[in-house]
Amino acid sequence: MVMAICLTLVPDQAWAVSNLLSVDHPGGGGIPDLIKETCQHAVYTDLCIQTMELEPDSAKSDIKSLASIALKIAASNGTYISDYIRRLIQTTADPYLQQCLTDCSENYIDAIDQLEDSISALESRGYSDINHWVTGAMNEIESCEEGFKEVPGHTSLLSDKNALFTKLCSNALAIANYLAGRRE
Repeated sequence: MVMAICLTLVPDQAWAVSNLLSVDHPGGGGIPDLIKETCQHAVYTDLCIQTMELEPDSAKSDIKSLASIALKIAASNGTYISDYIRRLIQTTADPYLQQCLTDCSENYIDAIDQLEDSISALESRGYSDINHWVTGAMNEIESCEEGFKEVPGHTSLLSDKNALFTKLCSNALAIANYLAGRRE
């Protein structure tokens, strides 16, 4: 058994990773070698391969395109979570949790902006900017998660989603760093 990705189509037709399920992964060696090679540099190798496999353009991509795809997947997931948070705010009665969710909504807006800046920086090979912005996006989500812990007795309503978003960002950063090291 390996982890597989369940994808949800969001209104603007962008793919967003919504959650992980343990299922048998249909093998068959259909994963292009470049995806396997590139994803070996990511901390979450299986997640990297699975998200790349689900993106139709990845099979014929170069490393720079894979970096762009990884950043776009993370940004789309962030957009999905941001929309989820907005809906959750409307249904949450606890004022403390509402404040945490409002803060998280702002964190996700900032994180998405940083990922979009990273996508733009990739075009000009601004690898240090990508490193700065993707790390910043991950820090935004860490702040979101920590906000729930400030008052005892409250737990995060977003732990799984925050963890997945952070993993997607980590993978995107690893691919961008791999690309930077290759100087393509």
